[in-house]
Amino acid sequence: MSNLDWSTQLFFFGDTFPSFLPLRFRLPNGETRYSENCSLLDIHSAGFEGPVDPAPFPPDDNHRYIWSTTTKSWVLQIIPDSDKAKQLSETICTELEAKLYSCPLFFCDDLVEHYRDELFTYIGKIYVLVHDCKVHGKLLTLSDIPQAPSTYASTKKDHIVSQQNLLSSEFDTIKMWYEKQGLVPCNRKEDALNFWYNVATPSGWTVGTDPIIPETMALAYILPSGYKLSIRYLAPSGYYCVEPE
Repeated sequence: MSNLDWSTQLFFFGDTFPSFLPLRFRLPNGETRYSENCSLLDIHSAGFEGPVDPAPFPPDDNHRYIWSTTTKSWVLQIIPDSDKAKQLSETICTELEAKLYSCPLFFCDDLVEHYRDELFTYIGKIYVLVHDCKVHGKLLTLSDIPQAPSTYASTKKDHIVSQQNLLSSEFDTIKMWYEKQGLVPCNRKEDALNFWYNVATPSGWTVGTDPIIPETMALAYILPSGYKLSIRYLAPSGYYCVEPE
């Protein structure tokens, strides 16, 4: 029996759930095989069964497929109400967490007191819900989602321009690093870095790819989203550079 790449196929061992084979597995005689280059006979000799097709798509949202260790096959099951509630809670918790990351917390000092209080109250409610869900296992429902303040939708957009103006001198330095070498040292003002990295990179900025000297690498730095640091040698002028992932 010829060797093939079985690393992307599903197998099961005894009563276990179907999953990918380990990178390397052992045969009864003590020899080992790699799942990327072995025979089906090797796999079965090691005690694995399969391959198994992935679970089919359920016909509707009220059903799901589960693995039966008795029949060694996928079985269609009606989703219990308790599981539906858990799935809904997990979805709500994930969406609330996303709102936390998108809230312009570092703009709050620039807001008038009324708007700031509204925003902090809203964010506080979300923190409590996410904590109760993740730490205490509370099941969240749609009625638990707090009402966003009327100012929230426009807060971020309205203050980007003003924040840019306040940080214009810092942005000049950040832009210089960004367009020359593609990274920004963390010794800039924290609010400027927060704005640049978490909110928006101003349009027209181009990620630089100049070689980076070792002394720069000794500093803490931030890379633009979607980019990585190359470790290839780049002649006497530098050792690293920033390139797309």
